[in-house]
Amino acid sequence: MKKNTKNRIKKRKNSLQVLSFILITVTFIGLLIAIFLISQFQVMGGFSDVEKKSMVDNVNRSFIVIKDQVGRLDTVAQTWAGSEDTRSTLASQESSIIQSRFPDEKFLSTKINVLIILDQNGHVVAHKYFSLESSQQQPTPRSLLNQVEALPVSTKEGKNPGILNLESGPMLIAVRPVPGTNGTNPAGYVFIGRNLDTTTLEEISNVLGLQVTIHRVGSDSVLAGNVVSSLENGEMIIKPLSEMTIAGYQTLRDITGAPSYFVEVASPRPIHQYGQISLNYILLSLIIVGIIFEAMILILLEYSVISRVTGLNREVQQIGAEGNLKERVTPRGNDEITSLAESVNQMLASLDQSRDWLSESELRYANLLNNANDCIFSISVDGALLSYNRQLRYFADTLHARLLVNQPLSFITTTGTRENFRNQLKTGLEKVPDDAGTHIFELKITGPDDRNYTFEVSAQPSNIGDASVPGFFCIARDITDHKNYEASLVTISKKLQLLSAITRHDIRNQLTILFSYIQLSKQKTELAEIRLMADKIEKAARTISTQIEFTGDYQELGIKNARWQNLLIAFKLAISHLDVLHLTQVMDVQPFEIFVDPLFEKALCNLVHNSLVHGEHVTEIRLMTHETEKGLLVLYEDNGVGIPARDKENIFNHGFGKINGFGLFLTREILSITNLSIRETGDHGVGARFEIYVPLGKYRIKSTDPSGDLQTG
Repeated sequence: MKKNTKNRIKKRKNSLQVLSFILITVTFIGLLIAIFLISQFQVMGGFSDVEKKSMVDNVNRSFIVIKDQVGRLDTVAQTWAGSEDTRSTLASQESSIIQSRFPDEKFLSTKINVLIILDQNGHVVAHKYFSLESSQQQPTPRSLLNQVEALPVSTKEGKNPGILNLESGPMLIAVRPVPGTNGTNPAGYVFIGRNLDTTTLEEISNVLGLQVTIHRVGSDSVLAGNVVSSLENGEMIIKPLSEMTIAGYQTLRDITGAPSYFVEVASPRPIHQYGQISLNYILLSLIIVGIIFEAMILILLEYSVISRVTGLNREVQQIGAEGNLKERVTPRGNDEITSLAESVNQMLASLDQSRDWLSESELRYANLLNNANDCIFSISVDGALLSYNRQLRYFADTLHARLLVNQPLSFITTTGTRENFRNQLKTGLEKVPDDAGTHIFELKITGPDDRNYTFEVSAQPSNIGDASVPGFFCIARDITDHKNYEASLVTISKKLQLLSAITRHDIRNQLTILFSYIQLSKQKTELAEIRLMADKIEKAARTISTQIEFTGDYQELGIKNARWQNLLIAFKLAISHLDVLHLTQVMDVQPFEIFVDPLFEKALCNLVHNSLVHGEHVTEIRLMTHETEKGLLVLYEDNGVGIPARDKENIFNHGFGKINGFGLFLTREILSITNLSIRETGDHGVGARFEIYVPLGKYRIKSTDPSGDLQTG
């Protein structure tokens, strides 16, 4: 009992150590945060006050500089008002005289934009507007002349120089009266002005060493509406623009006293930066103290806790690396770590028992999958193969393909068909329902030997209840033979229908002709007439024989499997059945092999027979090949009469022609078995030209490699 009590006390003590460590750490971190926030408030608050006072001085300085600019204009206005040039201009009442009395150099030297001379009634006598930026005279705006004439008398008498609000922007102005001859009433007035534009503001900014900008009240500005309202009430606004820049704003009133503009003075923030540096030093000091404090705690924990936990972890990792769940860790001491070691040993015992059960279960599952006749595999959502059974590996070996776990599943050797396979698989898997349902779709695969396989795939999500391993569980059944049987039945049905129609229709017509000539021959008495009827009867009988021979050839079409045939050998065998010794034979053919029906030789024979029968004066036949990006062209030509343009398509129709109309029709049917096509492209009067198009995958050429491997197109 006492021993159990001591153990409980020790456990509590160890628990208090952990709790004390957590409390000390949290308290110290909270203290650091509180000290930092207080320091930030005190330090940055003081620096902020100093910064605002500095900005107030800067804004006031900018107004002093603007007033100095107005004062300089007032001095120039007073000087020009008393000059003889002004009096001469007033006396002449001619606007042109101002060009000679006040040349451009005066405007440049005094840095003014406009000079307007008014008579004693305030009407404009002469005026000149000069652009300081382009150094050229420009027309004086009519709106400016109207505003100058409308100025109050106090302004014209020079009592309140300042800023004139123009549509184009603010203008610094000064007006001085021209002394009259009697010394009392003025003879007129001199108005001068300078645009408060970018050039003027740059000069002011250079004088102050700050960035000075003028904004019109009421226009789109960087200030919010409530801030603009405060400016209109005469308040000065200080506002930080960024960590590096601060700005001050103050209303700038025009000569009428209206708050038409406000001045923005932007300045760097060295005071703020100094405060930030000081705060960083404080933060760095706190961090150093915290690091030292934490280091002391870690040293203490290293000797009392971490070293023991590390040893326990090392033993657990070694057991995991070796995979020997029968090993056990060594408990040391009599505390929580000891209890942890004992719990680990209990867990290892449970895992050992579970692994034995799992191994037996996996073995039964593997035997079940590997003995199945279907291909069974699991695949991730991005198409990577995760696991598969023996049947899928057998199928991959058949296609000379490699199955790599965690790599995209693909059996295809060419890029185009590989992409097609992946698109089929992706489309089918996208339709699998998320609620543990099953989706069945067909998957078509093309092997390296151009054999087509069709699989019926049944797919369902493999991550039911576990979204961390998304994927699909698939069962693929080879239904290629079933599909071929279906296609064969359709083909045989079509052939039987066509063969029946040909047999009934054509033979019935010839029998009608045959019976007609027999009846006519019975009515003839002359031997010559009887012989003529007999010849026609023989011709009809031969036609019936040809038709019966055609039905024999046609019923063999597609019955035997297509195979690879050497083009040149097949052509030579084809012409060996015909009388072509008198023809020049040109064969410019590479060693291509074509995947065609066994009746391919018959198809080539029909082309040459067509030249002999219908070419009239054929002396040369040519067989050539030309490979393109889309496939292979097999060209057969003769130098006969050719085929008229109107008959180029009809010659492949059943029954078209002068004799029986079977040859070229049968040729096209033979080629279409393996998706080859034929057309006539020759010129009438020059010769016939037949182009046989062989698509990619349906032809190959023997490699020059001694191994004899085939290169497939």
